[in-house]
Formats: sequence, structure tokens, C-alpha cells
Amino acid sequence: MERADYPGPERRRCKRIRKQFLARLRILEKDADDHWNIVFIQNIGAGGLLFYYDKKLNEGVRLDFKINFSMMKEPIDCSGEVVRVRKEDSLVYEVGVFFRKINPSEAAFIGRAAEEFYSKKEGMIEE
Repeated sequence: MERADYPGPERRRCKRIRKQFLARLRILEKDADDHWNIVFIQNIGAGGLLFYYDKKLNEGVRLDFKINFSMMKEPIDCSGEVVRVRKEDSLVYEVGVFFRKINPSEAAFIGRAAEEFYSKKEGMIEE
């Protein structure tokens, strides 16, 4: 399957919920400060997520996340690796992340949520 906004074949293995979720993120680089930044996730699936950020991140950068998923009491703690960065405009970058460390039950929960809760809402799922 190919998407119109992406020139290559679709590489996602998991469906994504196309809905904003509030998250905190921390960059795990040697010279990065240790504080958490607030971001809005644009879409999320069991295998990764996409968000907009005001600083350029390089592919391969590791990130920690605390994701406020509306159907869970506690934030999801996970780590990921930047796999794609695209400049959206002069102030914002679109950042694609592949999860490297996520609790398997939380990943399964996200996957089920994508299937069960949003599959009937047209336009809410990206395949």
C-alpha cells in the first residue's frame, strides 16, 4: 500500500489512531538536558507514533515518553527511536518514532484501541 504523501511503500505494521494525545518527551542524548518537554502526538499505534516538534531531531535519536492515553489511569512509559524527520514549515518538524521499549500489555492495549474503539469512525484510522 502506498500513501500519497509518502513516496515509498507503506512500512507500518500496526494501525494508528489519528487523534491527538498529550505526552511528555525527554531526549536521551549525551549532551541533551534532562528535562521533559510537552508534545502533542498526532497519531499512535502499537509500534510507534508521530508528533510535531519545534527542534530538529536526527534519525536514530532515542527518546523517552510518558503518554497520557485517555483510556488508561496512568501514563504509558515507553522509549523510542526517531526513524523519520520531515520539515513541515519554518517552525515545525514532523517526527516519526518506532517504539524500542514499551510494556507489551500497553502496546497490545493501544493496538486493541485502534481496532475496537476507532475502526468504526471514518478517518480515525490510518492503515
